[in-house]
Amino acid sequence: MKLFLDSLKAIKHVDVVRIGTRVTVTLPQKLYDKELIKLLASAEKVWIQTHFNHPREVTPEAAKVCKALLKAGMPLNNHSVLLKGVNDDLETMRRLCRALLRIKVRPYLLFHCDPVTGAGHFRTSVWKGLEIIEGLRGHMSGLGIPTYVVDSPHGGGKIPLMPNYMVSASDDAVVLRNFEGLLVRYQAEDKPATTRPTPSRGVSALLTGEKSALIPEDNDRMNRRRDNERLIPLYVMNGD
Repeated sequence: MKLFLDSLKAIKHVDVVRIGTRVTVTLPQKLYDKELIKLLASAEKVWIQTHFNHPREVTPEAAKVCKALLKAGMPLNNHSVLLKGVNDDLETMRRLCRALLRIKVRPYLLFHCDPVTGAGHFRTSVWKGLEIIEGLRGHMSGLGIPTYVVDSPHGGGKIPLMPNYMVSASDDAVVLRNFEGLLVRYQAEDKPATTRPTPSRGVSALLTGEKSALIPEDNDRMNRRRDNERLIPLYVMNGD
């Protein structure tokens, strides 16, 4: 291994030596070897790609190994595979992502399960993956949200999929949706308006500049803001 790592380290245009392994999950004790960790760190370019699929796999033993790898200077990212009956529900995926953040492993990729012979019973629909990503956004740090990807046939590489956050567009602006369903007008370029101001409603009103946002009824965040604004005068009066 030292020969390979030293050779890769010597190649100037090789910036990253990524080692994908499930040993951190299945046999973390194997990496209790300080000399092995020292050897991996000596290449200076090594990044470790872990493979946790379920929050129960984030054990104290796995956490110990991840801490040792991090301490030796190797960044840790995780890729999971979306598996039916294992992690194909929002609660499980939230718990997994949070468990990884606690041990400073960044959830990097969520793979859609490949059409592998003998593994068909683990495959979900693509819509299930999009549903899960929709439920992660806005409910945890952005660092904890993996990119959902399909590994394309014919060597096409990883193709990212995500919920549709751009609702509409014009020459002047785009209409974007956040995780709460809030629709906002965003002028992405500083230039004179080309759309003639025209009274309109709905998304069209955002595009024409009649409105800047459409807020869903009973939006929790807006309700909290209004409640706080009502409380501010009370605080001032009490302070006097």
